[in-house]
Amino acid sequence: ARQHDYRTIFVQSSHRGSFRMDAIARAAGFDEYYGMEDIPIVLDYPDPGAADFGWDYDTLMFLSGKLAREQRPFIAYVYTGTTHEPFTRLPARFEKRPPGDLTEDGFLNTLYYADWSVGEFMKAAAKADWYKNTIFVFVADHPLGQFGVKTVSDRFHIPLLIYAPGLVKPGVNETVASQLDLFPTVVDLLGFGDPFSALGDSLLRKQNGYAFVTAGNIIGLIGKEGFLT
Repeated sequence: ARQHDYRTIFVQSSHRGSFRMDAIARAAGFDEYYGMEDIPIVLDYPDPGAADFGWDYDTLMFLSGKLAREQRPFIAYVYTGTTHEPFTRLPARFEKRPPGDLTEDGFLNTLYYADWSVGEFMKAAAKADWYKNTIFVFVADHPLGQFGVKTVSDRFHIPLLIYAPGLVKPGVNETVASQLDLFPTVVDLLGFGDPFSALGDSLLRKQNGYAFVTAGNIIGLIGKEGFLT
């Protein structure tokens, strides 16, 4: 991306060194990196310092401000964390269920807040000149393992949404895939002709295959036929 004169920016809601994301961003080649220490609190939280992994809304609005007047093409990566346990108390309007730092109700409250935060970011993005030429990719870093898990597939099932009106045709891709397929998919979407190496396959080309999964001491493959761990 940098070779094609793209601006590269990485923002995470938690502390800069959390999960060694600062080192990962540097190794991946991002020119700009920001963490919780750089993000001002703009919403009315009961305890602004209580979110171990930061606040999604403030993080997304911070990125929105950084990109508001951008004229160059860019790759912006934002890593949010309010939905990570322990689930933090939120402003009353987001607490649709009884709060709890390790309960399903507590998680659903943070999920409602996270969805609202993404919606507010997209409203702001829609006003920017770059919106019509931008591809948005929404994906989880891992599933929430303790709620609603009945099968091995449930344990590793995460959402992936690629949104780009006018650039990507709407539809549902039923191909079994994993996060390893994201990098080649993004390169495909960007239209770069440069050679690169990847462990996965682009979802624009992949017809069938497996998802490689890991969790603790579990290593496995999941396919349409079943799974092996």
